Amino acid sequence: QDFLSSKKILHNRTPCEYNDALRFFIENQGSADIITYENTRHFSLLNVSVLERDTDGKYFYQFSVKRYGDIIDNIRYESISGIPAQLSYYIGGDKYMPEEVDKFVIASSMYHDFQIRVTFLEKQTCNDEFKILSRYYLVNTEDRKKLREALKAMERLEKSNEEFKYTFYNSIRRIQEELSEGSRLYLMAYDIEQDLVQSAVFVTETARKHVEDMLGALDEDQAQNIRKISQDLSLFFKDCSQITRNRNYVQYDEIKARKKQLLEEIENLIARQAKGIKNETYSARNSILVFNILLETKDLISISARLVKMYCRLERDYPQMDSLFVITSED
Repeated sequence: QDFLSSKKILHNRTPCEYNDALRFFIENQGSADIITYENTRHFSLLNVSVLERDTDGKYFYQFSVKRYGDIIDNIRYESISGIPAQLSYYIGGDKYMPEEVDKFVIASSMYHDFQIRVTFLEKQTCNDEFKILSRYYLVNTEDRKKLREALKAMERLEKSNEEFKYTFYNSIRRIQEELSEGSRLYLMAYDIEQDLVQSAVFVTETARKHVEDMLGALDEDQAQNIRKISQDLSLFFKDCSQITRNRNYVQYDEIKARKKQLLEEIENLIARQAKGIKNETYSARNSILVFNILLETKDLISISARLVKMYCRLERDYPQMDSLFVITSED
C-alpha cells in the first residue's frame, strides 16, 4: 500500500488482453508509474472428469495464473450457470484464503508458482461455465525502462538500415561501368548489415519477452557474465566503427585478433552454462535466455568483423570511390 500510494496510477477501465495492456502502458509511459487493466478468463466444464475432490469431498478446479502483470488484485469468481464457489490461493504450494493475503497478491514472484483453486459448493454438471476476473498492475520498473530504450534503439537502427538501402541504390547508379565490381560489394555490404540488424533485434526481443513474461531473474554469475560480454562487445563495436569511419584499415588484424578472443570467451561461457544445467544450478528458462544471448552475440561479432573486412576490400580495390559508412558510433 505504501508503495502504490507513492506512485501515479493510470487505470485502463476497458477489459483487455496482455498485449493490448502493454501497448496502453507504452503509449502512456510518461503519464504514469503504473497502469492497471481488467482481465477475464472464461472456463467451460465440458467434462467434469477434469475436476478433483478435496478432503471434504467437494469438487474443485485448480489452475496456474499466467503472469500478465507485476501485481494482481480484485480477483473474483463469477458463475454463468449459477453454481456458487469459493476461491483459495496456492502460492509456493501453501494454501491461502483471500482474506489472508490482504488486498494484493504478488503474481510475478520468480520463486513461487501461483495457482487459484475454485471449490464448487454445489454439484456441477458438464455444462457449467464461470469466469475469473482480476485486475493486473504493470509497474514501470527500471528493467522495463532499459528494455524500452533498447527497443527504441533497435527501431532507430532498422530505420537507418532502411534509409541506407535507398542510399546505396543511388550510389550504385553513380558507379562507373569499369567499377561494376564495386556495385556487387555494395550489395554484399548491405546484406551483411541486414544480418547485423536482425541479430541485434533478436537479442533485444528475447530479453524483452523474458522480462514481460515475468520469468525469473538471472543468477548473479549469469548476469555478471552477460554484463562482461556486453561491455566487451561495446568496445569491439566502437573499434569497428572507428576503423571504418577513419578508413584506417591497417588495424583490421587487430579486429581479427579481438574477434577470435571474444568468440573463445563466449564458447567458454556456453560450456559453463551447459555444465550448470547438468548440475541443476540454472533454471531452464534462464538457460534459454543466456544461450540465445550468447549465440546471437557470436553472430554479432562475426558479422561486424565481416563488415569491416568488406570495407577493407573496398578501400584496397577501389580507393577512388567515396566511402559509404554503415556503422556509426551512436548505433
